[in-house]
Amino acid sequence: MNKYKLMLLIGACSLISGCTGGCTTQSKTTIDPFENVIVEFVGMDGTGEARLKSDGISYAGGDEATQKMLDDIVYKFSPNKNLENGQTITMKVVVNDDLYQLSMLEFSSFEEEITVTGLSGGVSGNEFRVKDILDQEQEPEIKDYEEYIVVDGIEIPSAWNLTDEEIQGYVAMEKQAQSTPPAALEDGIRENLKR
Repeated sequence: MNKYKLMLLIGACSLISGCTGGCTTQSKTTIDPFENVIVEFVGMDGTGEARLKSDGISYAGGDEATQKMLDDIVYKFSPNKNLENGQTITMKVVVNDDLYQLSMLEFSSFEEEITVTGLSGGVSGNEFRVKDILDQEQEPEIKDYEEYIVVDGIEIPSAWNLTDEEIQGYVAMEKQAQSTPPAALEDGIRENLKR
């Protein structure tokens, strides 16, 4: 009987020591997911929108779940259309719940309110009537203001965020298209479709 008590005591001790050494949970590090976020507001006052420039979260740890969660992180703005200077909007961080639970990070909050600033002043849009070829009136069409950069007479929407090299390529392509007669363009398209 003493033998059984000794075996039971040894088993209990190894179970307790195994759980205290291997069953401990690591504590999560709390971070503010909005601390280094850079948001820019683009467009006209009344038709602006928010864009994320940088999330600013860096993680040097080797935990795969945490790294995957940070790679897949998404910031959403609500509302994000027709924004006006001085308006308060909500920025939310969206993560995969399963990866968040497995990660070594904990967020201090999942949403933050920010104030819209820096939108250009002026009229937010133009409303006008257009007559088609048959001189029939069409419904009013609302045109939103879009900012352009002009290079060699070619308008390029600034929202495209092209590099200098991409701008040069686009301008060259547009210039070539403008200098090529329409019949030659159609022939070139047909030739490419045959290939």
